[in-house]
Amino acid sequence: MPGIDTIIAITEVANAFAAQIVPLITGGFIYLQNNNTNNGKLFWQLKLIIASNIISAFGAIWLIFVPWKQGPSWYLKFSDKLLYGLLIMNYIALPLGNIAVFVYFILDPGINLRETSI
Repeated sequence: MPGIDTIIAITEVANAFAAQIVPLITGGFIYLQNNNTNNGKLFWQLKLIIASNIISAFGAIWLIFVPWKQGPSWYLKFSDKLLYGLLIMNYIALPLGNIAVFVYFILDPGINLRETSI
């Protein structure tokens, strides 16, 4: 039987994985539906959401499943920088970029959010 610390760690990893994969699946499902979302500026926002979800899911999968302290010597030369870059990208850059795009689409007078939806 695994110890309680292992169970807690696995729970955290599973939650992090689900937090990245579930939005990707949901956004992909919305993107693939034939529900009049393939025109206008909000479709561009939907494409940005999908791209952001793909990038963050890739980053989360890499952070969870690829070790950064083990591997060939050529990988260990830059693995710590890769880990740092993925952490910055997934947990600072992408969220701030998503907030900026979200604010832009709220403030854009060309989009009537009361009549148009994704």
